[in-house]
Amino acid sequence: MFQICIGSLAREGGSMFLFRIAGLFFQVMMFFSLMSISSEMVRYGLDRTFSSGYLYSSIATFVTFIVSGTYLLYHAAAAVVAPAATNRMLPVRVAATILWLVTLLMAGYWAVVSSNFEVFAVWGFMASYVLSMACLVAISERDYVTERVAREIPAGIIKGRLAFLFFSGAAGGLAWILIMQILTFAIVLLVTGLPGATAYSGRSILSDFVLYSGSFYCYLLGYSLLAAFIRRVFVADHIDIRNTWVVALLTCAVFSIVPILAGGVMGMGSEDLLIANPLYVSAVRRTDSVLLFAASLAVIGLVINAAWISRQFKEFYREMDA
Repeated sequence: MFQICIGSLAREGGSMFLFRIAGLFFQVMMFFSLMSISSEMVRYGLDRTFSSGYLYSSIATFVTFIVSGTYLLYHAAAAVVAPAATNRMLPVRVAATILWLVTLLMAGYWAVVSSNFEVFAVWGFMASYVLSMACLVAISERDYVTERVAREIPAGIIKGRLAFLFFSGAAGGLAWILIMQILTFAIVLLVTGLPGATAYSGRSILSDFVLYSGSFYCYLLGYSLLAAFIRRVFVADHIDIRNTWVVALLTCAVFSIVPILAGGVMGMGSEDLLIANPLYVSAVRRTDSVLLFAASLAVIGLVINAAWISRQFKEFYREMDA
């Protein structure tokens, strides 16, 4: 999903070459994984392969997830060939929301049948991480309303505001991700507080979820917004907005590597030098400093892009009222 959605935003020759290599690698890995699973099923049978006591439920869950994922990939692939002026992200976000709901229902089912509410925590981790990476997609969308999209804005206050979340646009995409993240966190917080979850386990899961998922989202949001500011102010004539995700990755790499190199030259060995790297959250013992840095990065990104985001809100609502 990530590869296809990003590919719809960057279709130059060099970028597409890299995505084709990544896609080929992904297909090879999937082929050997499926061959391994199929071989095990043939040798030992379905009961032993799944070995959970819920054979048909496992198969139904797998099929449902594959169908929902294929539905999302279909719309993401359609976005690749859609003209730039069209509302190409609408079906992608609708499909992503449906997949989010389907996986939530599946997590609820398995939590009930297994009497283990930690399933919701696993679901929350996966959903939050995917939504966080979607920030790179949203920030690379156009920041203005095309005439074609303006004609599709529905009448009415409620429908119009919902359309802002799902229609193509950088600010709308970031707002959609924020709402989905809030819903994901709220569900995990609610479930971990139920009597079915033990007190110690609930607190442990909750703290880990807030630390890893919350920090990762703030990191991705902060770097994405910082990249949008850098591209818009300094390199707008050289880098198109659909390649803002590249600037975000480069910015993240610089913030992650430079402190380590500087620390090596100056003889510093503190693990706090890793604090700017979102992949090394677990390596920093001071979890409060990680959350503080990630949240500060996100706040700084929002502040320096406040006028840019506000302009998109006002432009969309002006077209809605027209």
